[in-house]
Amino acid sequence: MLYQRTYLDKCTTIVKGSKINTGLNPVSDLLWGKNNSRLLIYFDHNKIKSLVDDKTYPDLSKLHHRLKMTNAGSIDMSELHKIYGSQIDGSSKRRASSFDLIFFLLPQLWDNGKGFDYTKNYLNSDYYDKNSYDYELYKLEEGANWFEARRGYKWKQETNFVKTKDSVLNFAIKCGKNYISKDGETIVFTYYCESNNVYNNVGLIFKQINASINNPAAIGTPIYYSKNNQICYTDEQKREHCSYVQVPVTFKPNELDSIRKFKFKLELTVDGKVYKSNPFVLTQLGKQNVSYPITDDGVYSTKTLETELSKFENGLDSIVIGKQHFDIGSENIDVDITDTFNKFIDGTLNNYGIGIAFAPTMEYSNSNYENYVGILTNKTNSFFEPFVETTYDDVIADDRANFILGKDNRLYLYATIGGNLENLDVLPTCSVEGTEYEVKQASKGTYYINIKLPYNAYTAPTMLYDVWDGLVYHGENLSPVELEFTTKPANTFFNIGTALPDKLNITPTVYGISDNEVIKRGDIRKLNVLCKTNYTKNVAEIVDNIEMRVYVMDGSAQLDVIPYMKMDRSLSETYALIDTSLLIPNTYYVDVKIYSGIELKNFHDILHFKIVDDANNKYEWYLL
Repeated sequence: MLYQRTYLDKCTTIVKGSKINTGLNPVSDLLWGKNNSRLLIYFDHNKIKSLVDDKTYPDLSKLHHRLKMTNAGSIDMSELHKIYGSQIDGSSKRRASSFDLIFFLLPQLWDNGKGFDYTKNYLNSDYYDKNSYDYELYKLEEGANWFEARRGYKWKQETNFVKTKDSVLNFAIKCGKNYISKDGETIVFTYYCESNNVYNNVGLIFKQINASINNPAAIGTPIYYSKNNQICYTDEQKREHCSYVQVPVTFKPNELDSIRKFKFKLELTVDGKVYKSNPFVLTQLGKQNVSYPITDDGVYSTKTLETELSKFENGLDSIVIGKQHFDIGSENIDVDITDTFNKFIDGTLNNYGIGIAFAPTMEYSNSNYENYVGILTNKTNSFFEPFVETTYDDVIADDRANFILGKDNRLYLYATIGGNLENLDVLPTCSVEGTEYEVKQASKGTYYINIKLPYNAYTAPTMLYDVWDGLVYHGENLSPVELEFTTKPANTFFNIGTALPDKLNITPTVYGISDNEVIKRGDIRKLNVLCKTNYTKNVAEIVDNIEMRVYVMDGSAQLDVIPYMKMDRSLSETYALIDTSLLIPNTYYVDVKIYSGIELKNFHDILHFKIVDDANNKYEWYLL
């Protein structure tokens, strides 16, 4: 399974200054100008995490993820220039163009809400009883909005100090360039503090710091710095110009290896008053951490997003994780979120979802119009449901039946136990002719070595043996396994001379899924491709480069569902696993293309099948 989709679980739009959301609307209107709005989305990363945990995807660095959402707008020029009435305040509304969208991490749990529209205009007809509940659907205020993440839970900063009558302290946690010292025991956290009302000098706040950690550690002496990164006076009375403080935390020698995440709590004592922070979590020791600055309504203020965008564009840690430019304005969202998604998987980041907004320059801009772009949400009830696309940058390419001297080859071991591929307790060992080779894991229950034998080391054909040992399953030591392969001469691969590559003379045959087959959504099916030499009965060819795609038809347009991807090749077959849970009920078509020498042949609609699902209410919604 080299391809996966993760569909969105939550998708809602919040509007500046409003308690309304559009959590059940099939279209999100992102706005800048006379009004601002932001789109909040959430997807569950745990399905992909489970495939990483069971070694289906053993190497996290080879996983790539892209967020894909479909634009609801047409590219018809007449539509591009139309002026509409705003649903919010009746002002003018037009399609946005030439803009950037930014993508940023959300700091806390939030609810989708069950609002549908911003106003009651869509219900302004005699059909509706204006005194009925239905007439008021537009202003349902449950769930996320500009001011709250959930009912009764405001968008909050990472720490929230007690407010007093005479002063308010806002304490922003910024895990700056955190590092582990040479002895591997000390990590330094940097804190920025600002105050208003009574305390105008930031440095005076840090008169006393007490900290506690839920893991054994010692809190070192704080070091105070000015805005230009110079050390401030050590004398408490001369810290007027201090801007931030660094607090070193030293762990016991054997703690760092086991600690991935810990809670930290801070107390500030100012003029005898104690201000306590809520516990906050810092993760991934020894690496830079994402931090969350002081927040405003709308999750983050435009100023905060401006600062964080600058950090992102300069390659620094930031809550902003992506940016995409739109020229005409009808382009689809297609943004790389690989680093973020993989951090969700390994626990470096908590997954609260992603926010989408116009770039700060647009949010700051004044306009007589609401400038909007419409994005289809998970309530679209159509094929164009938004998703995160996951691909794995590796394939199985078993050379046991085509081992060529002088060339890099791979030999595989398949741990089939009880009819299923299962992971061994530890990586086995493998030796060929007394030489041991490094063993790597390709996928669940599948292991391989890379091996290259000199072209003149053996005459061809020569039968050789690869011996796999150290086979342990559920604590049981299994007997070594001896497998065989036969070498082929180098000139079957290295053919240097006057001749051009032979013409591609094969035709693919597919099996595993029948043509016009009706498949229940959720099945995992193995699609095989067998290449036979033309004008022969049963002569099969071993072909390295076979790619396959799956698509649907939208009129005459072909819409990729699984883009062209290289198929796996085992000892006896070329195949791809298709997880039909990714496929929304529809008719799907399969194309195959084969590379051989200087030729490329496409085989169109070599197979098509239909996906059906049980009746469900995934796309149905009722407001009772």
